[in-house]
Formats: sequence, C-alpha cells, structure tokens
Amino acid sequence: MFHRNRRVFVNGMGKLIGEEKPQPAFEARGSDPGALRKLIGLGMGVNSSAMSIRRAALESLGIDKFRRLILTADAHYFVAALLHGGILLYDPRPPHALQDPR
Repeated sequence: MFHRNRRVFVNGMGKLIGEEKPQPAFEARGSDPGALRKLIGLGMGVNSSAMSIRRAALESLGIDKFRRLILTADAHYFVAALLHGGILLYDPRPPHALQDPR
C-alpha cells in the first residue's frame, strides 16, 4: 500500500551532499500501535519524493478531504495509506539502488 525509501540529499548539480542514516527494513500494518510508532520514527510521513502510495488509498479518502487538508501533503499520504489498510514498508535502499539496471 505504501513504500518509502531512504532519503539522500543532492545539490543543484546532482552531487550527493548527505543522506539519511539507514535503518533496517521494516514492514507493518498500520493498525498495530507499536508498528505505527516505529513507522513514524522512521520518518514515513515526510518527504513525498521518497514515497510511493497506491492510488486506491488516495481515492478512498475522496477529493473533499484533500481540499480541507490541515496536514502537509506528505503526512496526508501516509495517513491515507494507514486508513486504507495494507502493508506499509520502509526500505533502507537509497533511490539510486531502486532503479532498473537495464
């Protein structure tokens, strides 16, 4: 339902200038309070450029919810995935490790 990879930080020239400390991969369902704390601690609700979410999760909330958004969009995506159910995954691989090698 939701995937977030480890973030890396680059400057305007595309040069790596920093990266998030890698944590072990973590997979959970959002209905478990312990898992929810862990997911939040991993920064699952920040940086939408490191997130992938199933369209069905966003559509299930309806457009009216987005119009009344009081959370940042990043946090809203995370909450949408939690409410929709399914597995949420923290992936410690940085974005360049996820690319298709072809």
